[in-house]
Amino acid sequence: MERKTLRANLLIVQPAQAGRMIAAVGVALGLLVGLHYFISEHRFERNNAAKIIHHQSGVQQHVAMALKKVR
Repeated sequence: MERKTLRANLLIVQPAQAGRMIAAVGVALGLLVGLHYFISEHRFERNNAAKIIHHQSGVQQHVAMALKKVR
């Protein structure tokens, strides 16, 4: 009988504890969302930079070919 009451007492959460738990979960979720946003933005910028560099090298090749043909 004593064990059941102990278990029941452990499952009961005091209002102050519930508030702290909710706040902790909120902070953790906020950090996860912020980290996810930062990583996705960084990846987006890296992809754009790679595309721009690739495009520039392609344009430079076309210009070089055109200059060779002109000479």
